[in-house]
Amino acid sequence: MKTQTTTGRSTHKPATPQGEKRAANARLTKGREGDHVRAPGVSICPTCQAVWEHKRWRIADEAFVRLVAAAGVAQRTCPACKQIAGRQFDAHLVLEGELLESRRDEVVHLILATERELRRDNPMFRLAAVVPGQEALEVWTIGTHLAERLGRAIERAFGGELTVHHDRGDGPMQLHWRQSR
Repeated sequence: MKTQTTTGRSTHKPATPQGEKRAANARLTKGREGDHVRAPGVSICPTCQAVWEHKRWRIADEAFVRLVAAAGVAQRTCPACKQIAGRQFDAHLVLEGELLESRRDEVVHLILATERELRRDNPMFRLAAVVPGQEALEVWTIGTHLAERLGRAIERAFGGELTVHHDRGDGPMQLHWRQSR
């Protein structure tokens, strides 16, 4: 709807009052499942309990998560949980060597501690799977930065050699750590 100003210029005037606009915007941001629509307010991921607030996913303390859940806040699956469910991993780290036989628990502890530390800053960096094998330990991650941090931490702690292959295609980044002999 156009209106005339006292100077004779026309201006655009909104057709709906502010309250109606907000309601319309809220309806538009709901979207379909799987859409990457930025919903206003606070949402919580039902899988990992990450909280969407101020246009960012974050890890909240347990009291806040209980408060949010009790208030009936909208539930929305975070991108990392969607990737894990769809088995769309960003990186694959393979660990090989005799060290895994004798010190496997230490290696796994280092992997979990490194992920926990990095996840505090960004909950989208996630371990997707840790698969023990006879002669190797395979680690699948969401976020290539996490995989590189894991590989570097293992290399620092236990020696050995880490090789990183950045594939420019659609596949996950490949990292390989081998114990020095």
